[in-house]
Amino acid sequence: YRRLMQDLDPLLASGKVAAMDSLQAVPVLLTRNPRQFIVPEDRDFEPVMSDPLGRIDFIVIQNGSARTPYRDLLDNALGLVDGGRWEKVADYGGVVEVHEFVAEGEEPSFPGAARDDTTSNENAADDAIAGVDG
Repeated sequence: YRRLMQDLDPLLASGKVAAMDSLQAVPVLLTRNPRQFIVPEDRDFEPVMSDPLGRIDFIVIQNGSARTPYRDLLDNALGLVDGGRWEKVADYGGVVEVHEFVAEGEEPSFPGAARDDTTSNENAADDAIAGVDG
C-alpha cells in the first residue's frame, strides 16, 4: 500500500479524486489527502459511482477482499466510458490495482502507467498482511 500511495498521493494533491471500497481502507489511512477519496461512507458515493465521469479520476480495486455491494458499484463504474476509457494503470502484486479514466486523445497521468508490479508481489503481500505497520 505504501508504493500505491507514493504513486497516487501526488495526483490526489493536485485535485484528482479516487474511489474505493472502504472495507480495507489502508490507502485512506496512509494518504496525505483523505478528502480526495470517495468511499461508501460518503453520502454521495452511490450517485457518484452511477455517474462517475468527470467526478472521479481513479478507481482503486482491492483484490482478494470480501465482495461487497460497493465493490459491485466500482466494477459497474468501470463500464461507463462515454468520451474516454477506464485504463488499468497499475497492479501492485495482484493485491491492489488502479484504473484511471483517460479522455479520448489523452494519455494516463498515473506514474508508470500500465506498470505491472508483480516483481514486488512478496512485498505487496507482506504489506497487505501487516497492514499499516507493515
